[in-house]
Amino acid sequence: MAFEFVSLSASEQPDLIEFLVKSYHADPSVTSFRPDVMQWKYFAEHPQWTGPRALAIKQDGQIVAYGGVWPIPLATQNIKIRGIHLNDWAASRSAVGAGVFLLRKAAAFCDVHLAVGGSEDTRNLLPKLGYKIYGELRQYARVVRPWLQFRTTPRKTWKTPLKFLQHSARALKGIPPASKGWQATKVSSFTPAIEVVTNQTTSFVSPRRTAAALNHLLACPAARFSGFQVSDAQGLRGYFLLTQIGRQARIVDIRINAG
Repeated sequence: MAFEFVSLSASEQPDLIEFLVKSYHADPSVTSFRPDVMQWKYFAEHPQWTGPRALAIKQDGQIVAYGGVWPIPLATQNIKIRGIHLNDWAASRSAVGAGVFLLRKAAAFCDVHLAVGGSEDTRNLLPKLGYKIYGELRQYARVVRPWLQFRTTPRKTWKTPLKFLQHSARALKGIPPASKGWQATKVSSFTPAIEVVTNQTTSFVSPRRTAAALNHLLACPAARFSGFQVSDAQGLRGYFLLTQIGRQARIVDIRINAG
């Protein structure tokens, strides 16, 4: 039977979770595939997207490929760009071509499709489909409690003591103080006042954020999120969002207008 391109309804969430767990050989209890997280990611209302976000290919009534739309609105001083990233892109090996078919159908929903990371197979496939590399996403980390990390590391190797010494040396230097007059204030939610910062456009492409979009991130049930506004004597200058996963604090989003 031919492929059928569809948008899934919330009532089909159990079938979607079953498909993704099988595709990724994942533990059914993994946070990413919890029903409340899946509801937030793909079926709850999104403030910057009005179309469907749970896109699938079906064959004989069964899901054989899936991609969840994560909207990434972009802008320059002159234009607005409708960008997306497909989360949880997966396809059944028994349905050859279903994943590519889904990608091409999803392209109709946007001006730009951004692909970040992915498996080795995915990174090898995308250039063959016309995708081009425009940058790298690099990850940086700083250990602020080296002794705690050393004691709680479950699998130690001969490198573990060396890393402990390295992290300890950095920790002794301390964290540089904030510039005079600058401060970060924790907020329970963002108000439209933050859009004074997010609406500022530049000559290069940058994400477009609204207060509602930032609050949507704060409502993510997968982890504990916190929002902060950054200001100085001149007023509001930016924001950042943190999430805590285990003993890690991660920067989810940040924008500072320092000029």
